[in-house]
Amino acid sequence: MGLTQNDKKLEDLLNEHARQGWRLDQFAENLSKVILVRDRNT
Repeated sequence: MGLTQNDKKLEDLLNEHARQGWRLDQFAENLSKVILVRDRNT
């Protein structure tokens, strides 16, 4: 199984946020919901 174009875009977006100090906290695929958190001290 490969990534769809939308999956690849989401992965790229999440990776970009991770480089800025965000981390994935929750992911609900069936609800199209992503929750990111970041330490306020970074």
